[in-house]
Amino acid sequence: MKKSKLSFGLAFTLLPLVAVSACSPAVTPNDENIVSFTDPNGNTVNIPTDEIYANYKVEKNGVERFYNALVEVVVRNEMNKEEYADTKAHCESLARNRVEGSKEQAQSNAEANGTSYDEEFESILDSNNCEDEEELFDLYTYQEMTSALEDEWFSTEKLSELLVAEDGYFDTEVPYHIRHILVNVTASIPEGLSISTSPFTSQEITSSEAAKLSNVVSALASGNESFGTIAYRYSDDSSGDTSSRNNYGDVGIMGRSTSFVNEFKLGIYTYDLLYQNDATRSQTLETALGLDEMYPNDEIATEFTDMGLNNIGTIPYGEILKLGQVANVETSNSGAPVNNGVSLYYPRNILFNKYFNKHNVSIITPNDVSVPDVDASGRLASREDFTGTLNMNYVNNSKGRFQQVAALDNQYALCDEQGNVILAVRAGSGYEGVHFMVVQRNYLDEVVNDVTLQEYYTTAIPGEEAYPTTADGQDKATYVNFIRGNNTTYNTRATQVRDAIMAYNPYITDDMYWSLFEEQNVVIHDETLATKIDEYLETRKLDETFNRNETFEDSWDAYIDLLKIQQQLRGVNDDGEPVRLISETCAVKFQEDPNSPAFAEGGICYYAQ
Repeated sequence: MKKSKLSFGLAFTLLPLVAVSACSPAVTPNDENIVSFTDPNGNTVNIPTDEIYANYKVEKNGVERFYNALVEVVVRNEMNKEEYADTKAHCESLARNRVEGSKEQAQSNAEANGTSYDEEFESILDSNNCEDEEELFDLYTYQEMTSALEDEWFSTEKLSELLVAEDGYFDTEVPYHIRHILVNVTASIPEGLSISTSPFTSQEITSSEAAKLSNVVSALASGNESFGTIAYRYSDDSSGDTSSRNNYGDVGIMGRSTSFVNEFKLGIYTYDLLYQNDATRSQTLETALGLDEMYPNDEIATEFTDMGLNNIGTIPYGEILKLGQVANVETSNSGAPVNNGVSLYYPRNILFNKYFNKHNVSIITPNDVSVPDVDASGRLASREDFTGTLNMNYVNNSKGRFQQVAALDNQYALCDEQGNVILAVRAGSGYEGVHFMVVQRNYLDEVVNDVTLQEYYTTAIPGEEAYPTTADGQDKATYVNFIRGNNTTYNTRATQVRDAIMAYNPYITDDMYWSLFEEQNVVIHDETLATKIDEYLETRKLDETFNRNETFEDSWDAYIDLLKIQQQLRGVNDDGEPVRLISETCAVKFQEDPNSPAFAEGGICYYAQ
């Protein structure tokens, strides 16, 4: 019979709440009762032991089902209090609207699928494990009541406590507030080349993509516009009103469990872990991320050193300007095709592969690269240069954004208008692109401009009493008001913080339920069952921690494996010649001298047809 699909939780809950009225006498607990609790009128309510409830101890998933049923008891019991009368009525109204919405959905599905309304509504009931419309209403009401209690219990103050609690949000997620600009690139692989090796050395972009890469970095370096304005004007992360482009490059909060591609997320973490000359900050972050336990004896640093990635990657600004200059070049200066017009040798593709097609995070330096000439045999006359030399003309621009970064041993790097280093990385998952990223607020910075990390991630909005203010009553700069707007904007961003805090631990609501258990004097008289519930809750927390750490470790392993392959393919031989990369010398000779020995058989630019 269909009735058997009614959840134990619902059946378990309805029994006491329907049977006990305001005038019912208190019931004395005895060995026959599995659970007792106090109702809103101060009466002790007992739920008797019988064959169904005894099965909770022995059936698979029984303890979990019993716990969920118990939660439903206390939630409904709480909502029966007089003080929640209006809230309960509102929840019932919302539930009734949801039922009507389900009916409309059933009608719509029937028309779309050529079925009947009854069949489609029955399917909705089945999916919710309900017998009829009234049970569906009851389920929706319970869900709305749970949500209402959560909204009340997880107040701004409570959420603020969860940020800094032991094993709380900060300890678990290690959040960074990130902005970025995305420039999509085609990154196609020429026909006939290996799909497995070419992504690291031999991809092609369009002339417009090359020009855009150059234009974006030139705009960032000019100092005429803010990072956010440039993101709004150029970024290809533009799908929907909430895209980072429409939010002036704002990506939001990134943490350990955020599903960003590894090059983006782990690249940012790597910048703080390996490339800044502050051992204390690096160790703090390593411990916070749990990497010291996952990779003891500084294994990650050793891996990067072995790969030759122990220094931050660099992209010389002079080469970015050059990329823009050659974006449309597809023939020599005399108009002749070079290497029979093989597009991989177009200067834009050579420069893209050399400087941008890298999956390790890089900074942009005010450097120029000198390209080696070729000898009579067509080989490089000197070693290939990837780093270049400092050009102070780029630095001395009155509005320029190249700054000496103390944490990078005073190396010059392109920064945004606030002095945040701009990181660049090639990444793609379902898309291909180059990201230019800045960390707006770092987990490692406890206080910035008199704003603590806890204040920065407030869930209050300006104007509310809980919103952080200065001594003279001015609103502090937080994640919530980072993008200036109205209360709708602020509420949206406050909700983003709230959702992030609520999501870091999928069992965070257990704290609320246990507080209700205590308030309602819930007693589980079966000691074996009570112990198993404690074990169940502890075990799932441990499982969640283990799974979260394992997922994070897998991401690091995959990231390092990717970089290992990259470094093997992008290396140079003993003469400093790229093993698979096309030398930048070929980009110069492509235009200047298509008859150079470099293009003859055996030369550095020779392409065998």
